[in-house]
Amino acid sequence: MPFSPKKKKKNCLFASPSFLFAPSRFIMSEEFKIRRKKEGILALEKYLDRKVVVTLGSHDVQGILKGFDNNVNLILANAEFLEDNRVVRDVKACMIRGGNISTISSGDCVVLEKNPFL
Repeated sequence: MPFSPKKKKKNCLFASPSFLFAPSRFIMSEEFKIRRKKEGILALEKYLDRKVVVTLGSHDVQGILKGFDNNVNLILANAEFLEDNRVVRDVKACMIRGGNISTISSGDCVVLEKNPFL
């Protein structure tokens, strides 16, 4: 019987190097999914249905926080737009985009000084 070289089996464990790395990729993707389910940066749950003051550049908005999302977009009820501590406009509900927000504070606290770096 003449000698013939053995052919590699396609179903062999070592035939495909990508198969060896598949479990580690799967584990990393599972860890990534777990990391994505973290809480947001700000813990705004404790301020729901409470009065908050939101600073937007040159003016403030005061109202009752009704909702928010991961982008810190806020929904305020009974909102009042303030300039120099005067009410400029009253609205029943408003949505504030998170990118425009400078600060969020509780409605019962007093800001003594504005941030000089903004």
